[in-house]
Amino acid sequence: MEIPSELDGASVIHITKNSLENTFGYIGFVDDKRNLIDTIDITAVAICRYDGSVECYLFSCGINWEVIGDKVYDTIEDAKKSAMNSHNVKEEDWIF
Repeated sequence: MEIPSELDGASVIHITKNSLENTFGYIGFVDDKRNLIDTIDITAVAICRYDGSVECYLFSCGINWEVIGDKVYDTIEDAKKSAMNSHNVKEEDWIF
């Protein structure tokens, strides 16, 4: 699948390749008793920015580039640090 230039209406700044082989973690779904009932693998990570915003978003993506989680950061550097700490994304994993 082609690498998108936009995700969820935000422009892509940095992105990883999207592969089931990536080990970036997963998003878990819990029931009302907080029991884990399902997961979706995070197969790609992207740093994006909405037009007119100074903040950056770290998007966790599924295999079809659907955004399955996000977190907002003040800077690209903060988003990259979080990606490294939370998803084990190394500097060489970023495509652009």
